[in-house]
Amino acid sequence: MARKKSSAKSRPQAGKPEKAGELIPVDTDKVDAAVRYINERTIQSGLDLAREVGDYVLETFFDGDFASFTNPSRSKSTSFRALLEREDLLLGHATIYGFVRVSHQLKTLPAEVVSRLTLTQHRALLPLPDPERKEAMARRALEEGWSAEELEAEVRKLLPRSRRGRKPLPPFVKGIRNVVKALDLAFENQVTPEAVTTLGPKETSALSAQVEESLARLEALKQSLEEAQKEPGSAA
Repeated sequence: MARKKSSAKSRPQAGKPEKAGELIPVDTDKVDAAVRYINERTIQSGLDLAREVGDYVLETFFDGDFASFTNPSRSKSTSFRALLEREDLLLGHATIYGFVRVSHQLKTLPAEVVSRLTLTQHRALLPLPDPERKEAMARRALEEGWSAEELEAEVRKLLPRSRRGRKPLPPFVKGIRNVVKALDLAFENQVTPEAVTTLGPKETSALSAQVEESLARLEALKQSLEEAQKEPGSAA
């Protein structure tokens, strides 16, 4: 079944896109419209969701300029940062960032390659900076039938080795990254009524409780990270 293409006309036009580096006050109308747009799109999944959200965020907050999005300047897009801080936004910071990067990457790969890779496989290709190397690795993954984990391992072999003496990352960092991967996998498949009925009431309730508990633990982790940033001597 062919993927239904979204119309650009359906996207809310809430104010002029910001330019990175400009100290512009938060555009609350733009942020409100973005929250509504993104939340409504979460009924989709996988690449459809990543493409919709990624393209929208880049166009709305960075004038379609991917270089502005990747600019590490603290002053970039105050409204975008306000969007990420919204508690009613259904997608997390890492997911939004990943979707923008994936949607940009999709434009650099042939359509026949894009459509045959899963979202997690596309994310595995992100560390490769060279488009030609990305395509070659993607085609090899399709030919070899690699899973996302296998593709990630092969991509890692092509990356420069970390400098000696670099401090190892704290264990919780790996845990957070695994959570992000798990969420990517969950979003690749929609939660439909038909799928839920296969679980049964007891299993569905248990799963819902697990999600609720995980949300609470993630919120506690987020607060710990924010408090650590405020401590004297923490990284700026």
